[in-house]
Amino acid sequence: MGTRLNCLSSPLAILLLTLWTGLGAGCAAVPLATPGPPPSGPPAGSLSVAPLPRAYVPTLEEPLDEQGQRPLFTPPYRIAINAAEVRQSVLRSLDQRGGFESVLPLEAPPKALPSELLRAAQAAGSELLLEVTLDDAEVRLLETNSLHGFKIAVLIVSSILIFPAVDPLNWFLPGEEYGVTLHATWRLTEVATGKKLGRGYLESTASDSFAAFGFGYTRPWYVIGFLRAPGCIDEEEWEEIGSQLVERAQAQLQADLIEAVEKARFGEPEEN
Repeated sequence: MGTRLNCLSSPLAILLLTLWTGLGAGCAAVPLATPGPPPSGPPAGSLSVAPLPRAYVPTLEEPLDEQGQRPLFTPPYRIAINAAEVRQSVLRSLDQRGGFESVLPLEAPPKALPSELLRAAQAAGSELLLEVTLDDAEVRLLETNSLHGFKIAVLIVSSILIFPAVDPLNWFLPGEEYGVTLHATWRLTEVATGKKLGRGYLESTASDSFAAFGFGYTRPWYVIGFLRAPGCIDEEEWEEIGSQLVERAQAQLQADLIEAVEKARFGEPEEN
């Protein structure tokens, strides 16, 4: 296990940080995903959007064992998602894009049965019902990128010639690709008949290159940090990694969901 440091004490490290920040200052932030053009043609009927349940347990919310400890952690880390926030964003976007006559939140318990949701939508005067379930929200180390071989060479050179067992340049080289993947299922139902107009499964991912320090995305820093096995990263540190990508992942999920629902609003063949 590596030793985590919270500050830079080496003049070389400060120089490298300044250089890296200068190089990255001109890089623009990755824009959030947005749906394509609004749908053409007349709008579909009024739409109710059911509460969005979370069908998984985030890692930091896992129940404790008999000794009061969390179960043995192995990746992927599962990050908590604000389901109500996702639903509100989907509601607002669907309403603004004009694919439905109206879009309103359905007042119902989060774990209501499909038959109960249909009755609630019918009582609300809606013609269509959208149900979405957030099935998983994973944070993973996806791969080491093309800088990994160079980082190994830097480690060897720095260990022999500069600072034994320390790889200062590697602090700033973004050699690891991390990603947040959100899994969701959805279905669009005609309230009066119970007919499924559309259904699907979505995997929406946001990923990027991470370094220990510098401009852009960063993960916790360790001595010989790029050799630290992902399975040994603490849960709180996975949370830190995931928190930097979760906004982009949510935006991607919302864009994917909105496009799928608008395509199905007049009836599309069901997916098996």
